[in-house]
Amino acid sequence: MAEQQLQPVRLVRYFFPVQTVVANPEHKSDKPKEIHTKFSSNFNQADDAPDSYMAEVKLSLDEDKSVNPTYFFEISAFGFFEVVEDLDSDMAKALAYTNASQILIGSLREHLALLTSRGPWDMILQDIVSISVKPQIPKETEAHSD
Repeated sequence: MAEQQLQPVRLVRYFFPVQTVVANPEHKSDKPKEIHTKFSSNFNQADDAPDSYMAEVKLSLDEDKSVNPTYFFEISAFGFFEVVEDLDSDMAKALAYTNASQILIGSLREHLALLTSRGPWDMILQDIVSISVKPQIPKETEAHSD
């Protein structure tokens, strides 16, 4: 049996502090629908532990852009993460942010699908949310042209 290699970032725990889903009683199933969402995130290093991070992602219906939505919803996921390898602080923060965002967005997607799967209308499956982090190149490895 192969030895399992630990990842540099570890999920400590996560939960959903806000979970609101309301079926739209005025939704017309025979009419076209467009569901647009709003997404935001917040990421911080813990004050008491330099290798610990907290992240929150929020997803809600953008009522102004949506047409004939099936549900009104607001949901957020909050998680605690640890960097378990000895890394440069900038690299640790970038890895923690990227991993935390991916994990929490995935958990939001699945939780929203679960909450809407038992309602009167079709389940909502959130589309992919792209996370963009510009990698930092250490100065000693930067390419120079003379």
